[in-house]
Amino acid sequence: MTLDQILQQRYNLTSPTQIELIRKGPDNEVFKIITDSKTLVLRLSRRQINNIDFEVEVLSQLYQLGAKVIPPVYTQDNRPYFITDNEQIGTLFPFVSGHHLEVNKDCKPDLKKVALVAQAFADLHQKGQRLHITYSRARTIYTELERILSHEKLFLSSYKDGREFIAKVKEYLYWARSQSSPQGIIHNDYRPNNVFFNQEGIEAILDFDWSCSGFLLKDLGLALAEWSYPDGAEGPWADVFDTFYQSYNSRSSVKYPLDTTLYRWICFACLSDACTYFSDILDNNPPHVPQPINSYMLSKFNFFIKKI
Repeated sequence: MTLDQILQQRYNLTSPTQIELIRKGPDNEVFKIITDSKTLVLRLSRRQINNIDFEVEVLSQLYQLGAKVIPPVYTQDNRPYFITDNEQIGTLFPFVSGHHLEVNKDCKPDLKKVALVAQAFADLHQKGQRLHITYSRARTIYTELERILSHEKLFLSSYKDGREFIAKVKEYLYWARSQSSPQGIIHNDYRPNNVFFNQEGIEAILDFDWSCSGFLLKDLGLALAEWSYPDGAEGPWADVFDTFYQSYNSRSSVKYPLDTTLYRWICFACLSDACTYFSDILDNNPPHVPQPINSYMLSKFNFFIKKI
């Protein structure tokens, strides 16, 4: 059965006039679906069903609490997803017509919009602490560090001077597991591409497929790094970093000091993303000749570790 036929059968859609692949990653493919009457977004995922159930329940409860999130479109038999013949999980969402802020090394975001993004993030965290999720999720904040350690032997043979990197992973994994601070449902991927704006302000917060339970400081650490320090830059914009941090704290019920602990969580978040990058390479196309250890997120880790 073709994708067109599945959508017609499951959702009673008229035949799509266009199915456009807009993103392809190691975990999922995302399509823009255009019909005569509406535009939708379809995500085909290779993840476990309980992870999708977790995400759907998070989105549904956040939406009920007034968060700017987009719950999935339900099938005709009242299910939040469908399963294809090759066991991919299809989730359909309304299309969001807004735009994300351009954030790259040559384009600094408007500070007023950065403040809005940070305040919305604090609101999201407070709502995330009120959720009552019945589904479990395999993903945790430790998953990506554990993943690279499962590849330790291959990593050491694939990258020059890999022992220092592995030592840092073990150090930060041990440190994070010993921490005690506020927890809740976290977005775990709060980057510029995942916040959409309209003319009035924030339209929607998207992409909860990495969401999980965890320390709010881990989520804040990643957001501070990603909004202030674009890939390829020599360092973060100090005013963007400060605006995000201060605006988050102005709305958060817990005021986090800019101290060693927060900088460690920033480092943890950057290191976790670096682990994802290297693990994806090792899973799909490991180098035949040992390579230098380079990645954008590792560069950010090396910058922020100097703050500790």
